[in-house]
Amino acid sequence: MSSDGYKSYINCQDSETATAMMNVFHNDSDGSVGNDSDLSQSSISLKLQIGMTFAYVIIFIISLVGNALMIYVIHKTPRLRTTTNLLVANMAVADVIITFFAVPSTVMYLYLQHIWLSGVIGDITCKVVQYGLTLSIAASVLTHILIAIDRFICVVFPFKRVTFFKKVRPSYVLTWCASLLLMSPHLVVYDSAKLPNGKSYCTVSRLEYLYFLEIYYVLVFVTLYLIPLLFIATLYAFICRKLWRHKVPGVRSPDLILKREFQNKNTIKMLIILVIAFTLCWLPVHVVHLLEYFRPELHLPHVALLLSFWACHSHSAINPLLVVFLNGLYRKECQEKINKKLASLSIKRSTGTNIVLAPQMRTAISRAPSPQALG
Repeated sequence: MSSDGYKSYINCQDSETATAMMNVFHNDSDGSVGNDSDLSQSSISLKLQIGMTFAYVIIFIISLVGNALMIYVIHKTPRLRTTTNLLVANMAVADVIITFFAVPSTVMYLYLQHIWLSGVIGDITCKVVQYGLTLSIAASVLTHILIAIDRFICVVFPFKRVTFFKKVRPSYVLTWCASLLLMSPHLVVYDSAKLPNGKSYCTVSRLEYLYFLEIYYVLVFVTLYLIPLLFIATLYAFICRKLWRHKVPGVRSPDLILKREFQNKNTIKMLIILVIAFTLCWLPVHVVHLLEYFRPELHLPHVALLLSFWACHSHSAINPLLVVFLNGLYRKECQEKINKKLASLSIKRSTGTNIVLAPQMRTAISRAPSPQALG
C-alpha cells in the first residue's frame, strides 16, 4: 500500500497528518520525524473554517444540553430508573465526553491544522485527547448494543428479562472496561512530535506504529460499526416482527386493540429511526477511511474529510433528540422537571426582590408545583 493510503479513523486532526508523516518517515532511515514540508503543504479555506466552526458550535450546545438534561431527568425520576434508561444515561455520559473532546480539538484543527503543544504537556494532552475521544465513542456504540439486547429480551422473551438483567445489570460498567481495552493502543502510538522548524504535531511518531494502525483501524471498523450495525438491525427486525404479529390475549375491545396497534407501530418506527441514524452518522467516516485506504490516489478534499467527521460527532447530539421526540414518558417527565424548575426560580426571584405580584400572577404561581416537589 502506498504511503498516502493511511488515514485516521476517528479524529480529523490525523487524516492528513498521518499521510504526511508517512512521507516524512520514508525520507528518514531511522524511522523518526524528519522535515515538515508535507505537514505544511495544505490549508483550510476561511469559508470552510467559519462554516464548520458554526456547525460544531451547534453540536456542542445540543449535545451538552440534551445529554445533561437526559441524565438529570433519569436520575431525578425513580420510575425512569429502569435497566434500559440506565443504559441510556450511560450512553449520554459517553456522548458528553465525545462532545468535550471532539468539538475543541476539531475547531483547533480548523485554524491550526497539525500544530500541537510541545514537551511533556504536549505528549500528555495528545494521548489524552486521542484516547478520550475514541474511548467514549467505543462506549457509546457498545451501549447501543446493550440497549438493543435489552429491548429484544423485553419484547421477545419478557419473562426472562428480570432474571437475565439481574446478572448483567452492571453491564454499563463493562462497556467502559471493554472500551478501555479496545482503544488502549492510542495511549502508546500517539505522541507530540517536534520537527526541525520547532513546531510540534500530535501524531503517530514511529513508522512501525503506522503499519500496525492500518490493521488495527480495519478491526475497529468491523467491531465498532459493521458488527454492531448488523447485530442491532437484526435484533430490531425480530422486535418489529414480534410486535407486528402480536395480539393482546383475551382482549376483544376494538379501542384497546387499536391503541395497542398504534403503540406497536410507534415502537417500530422508533427502532427504524434509531438504526437509520446510527447508519447515516457513522457511514461517511468509514467510507472516507476505506477510500483513503484502498484508493489513496483520490486525495479527498478537506470538505469531505471534515463533513464525514462532523457527521459521526453529530450522533452525540442526535441521540438525546431522538429520546425526547420518540419517548413520550421521557418527554413528559422532561417538561415537568423544566416547569417545576422555572416555577421555583420565579418564586425565589420574586421573594428575593420583594416584588408585589399582581393577583393574576399570584394565582398562576399558587397553582404551580412547589419547590419542595423537586427532586
